[in-house]
Amino acid sequence: MNEHTDKDISGFNVADVSLKEKLHTAPDKPGVYFWKDKHGKILYIGKAKILRNRVRSYFNTDNDGRGYRIELMMSLVADLDWVITSNESEALILEDHLIKTHKPKFNIRQKDNKSYPYLKLTKELYPRLYLTRNLEDKAAHYFGPYKSAFDAKKTLAIIHKYFPLRKKNLTLDGNKTYRPCLNFHIGRCLAPCTGKVDKTAYEEITANVTRLLKGDYRSLVSLLEQKMQRQSDALEFEEAAKIRDQIRAVNYTLKKQRVVYASKISRDAVYIHENMGMTAVQFLFVRNGIILSGDFFTFKNNGSLSVNEIMRFLVSKIYIGGKTLLPEELIVSHDLESFDMLAEYAAERKQTPLKIFRPERGERRELLELCMENARQNLLLHTQKKETDEYILMQAKQELHLRNIPNNRPLKDDYRRFKIKTVEGSNDFMAMAEVITRRMKRRDTDNWTLPDLMVIDGGVGQLSAVMQALKDFDTEEMDVIAIAKGRTEKRSQPGGRQDEPYDTDYVIKPGQKNTIPLKKNSPAAHMIRNVRDEAHRFALSYHRTVRSSASLATLLTQIEGIGKIKQQRLLTHFGSLTRLRDANPEEITSLKGLNSKDSEKIRMFFDRQTEK
Repeated sequence: MNEHTDKDISGFNVADVSLKEKLHTAPDKPGVYFWKDKHGKILYIGKAKILRNRVRSYFNTDNDGRGYRIELMMSLVADLDWVITSNESEALILEDHLIKTHKPKFNIRQKDNKSYPYLKLTKELYPRLYLTRNLEDKAAHYFGPYKSAFDAKKTLAIIHKYFPLRKKNLTLDGNKTYRPCLNFHIGRCLAPCTGKVDKTAYEEITANVTRLLKGDYRSLVSLLEQKMQRQSDALEFEEAAKIRDQIRAVNYTLKKQRVVYASKISRDAVYIHENMGMTAVQFLFVRNGIILSGDFFTFKNNGSLSVNEIMRFLVSKIYIGGKTLLPEELIVSHDLESFDMLAEYAAERKQTPLKIFRPERGERRELLELCMENARQNLLLHTQKKETDEYILMQAKQELHLRNIPNNRPLKDDYRRFKIKTVEGSNDFMAMAEVITRRMKRRDTDNWTLPDLMVIDGGVGQLSAVMQALKDFDTEEMDVIAIAKGRTEKRSQPGGRQDEPYDTDYVIKPGQKNTIPLKKNSPAAHMIRNVRDEAHRFALSYHRTVRSSASLATLLTQIEGIGKIKQQRLLTHFGSLTRLRDANPEEITSLKGLNSKDSEKIRMFFDRQTEK
């Protein structure tokens, strides 16, 4: 990249020369940079291999590909800061952390990191297999990533059904024993907790599960068939039938997978597809010669985002923040700085190189073409679904007489919960007014955009209270409605016969006397019920969390030697009984002030609870 002269930046309008001086003195080292406005608010955070070249490139008038979003941002820029790092990999990690901390306006909206589920096989005397997103235990074996927890749980359920590994998180050191649980009695566990299970027999099951999860189906089936024959020859038909079921489970799993290569190299394929006003990015995760899972992302292609910026965001989201285990090879459709950056990060993290290929022929090319076909098909389905959604929303707008077409997709980053502070007793109207007032006052601090439509779960009273609270705010462009349960109706049929009664929901609008009945299967009914059900789900999950935290807080007081400060740290970190009970000793001792003795006290306490 060419260095820029004074002319490149002389036309930039700032209050003083400090920005120009910073552009001249920017170091030729890797790091993270911050563009700020005249009030010192961070507008954008980026990383660079060479800070000097990167920050000066924003003033390159020949750079037409940066889009109107960057043009708008640069019109607001008044200051620049940076943090020097040892290398680009360190800059990448710091950038990811700072973007999530500051949430700058002009960065791609950083939702939760893409943390994929894995199956974890523990390194214990009698190993367990369970689903996790925490990959910190270096001694354990991890199998994944799976696209969703549903897929991982399905595989886990098949394994637990036919391969009797233990499930309970008990400390089995060969000394203490326990009574077997229900899993033993239904044939789903050998009950090593009793101290009567041959370790060699358990290791054989563990080895077979490892073969299954690694995709070594042929050798696994061969071993099982040989064992089944031996059991049959010995007239142990019940044991032979169990092994037969294991073989069927392996074959069922094999049918669900697509074997790509004979080699067992782990590969990720990434294809970038631009069409229909969208930029689509398709990932395929290949492990042990099998396409284990994939993922698909879309971005509006309106000139505001470059392909490299999109990939930098996804690399950070999936591999850095999401901590997805890095493959041995990355097969890509484009040569981008983001992939080179990931290779450097991999070298530091794994001490082994991540090989990047942009293949023209051979097996890798076949995988990339498969990734391309998935990208095209997924983008087509996404576009068709979007068109269907837009039609539904247009119909809902007409049915409910709204000014705006609402967005019917959850924006979970803007979800909020409020504890009522000013209302005593049960008063829905006042509570609703308090929540709306507090929410509107936090618009600026939370960087919250005014919605197209506000839906109140309640009747005339709740709606009136909300409208009174909104008088103090500029909400003229926002539609407000309430949804209430109506009367039970019966639909008459010819001959005097009537259908089963059903409840009708009604929409109430401010200043409108007549309500709007929601037809049972209308687009408006579908949209409004989805919104209401999602609000109920979010509220109920919060109540369950509060109850679980309360239960944990009570339980922690019963553990001898765990004082109030340690109790608070455990409560803050784990939040629920289940998470603390399933935690490994390393996670507990990683908390400030807790040591191995505390971890053992907690484990012994839960062991006693299990015995009871």
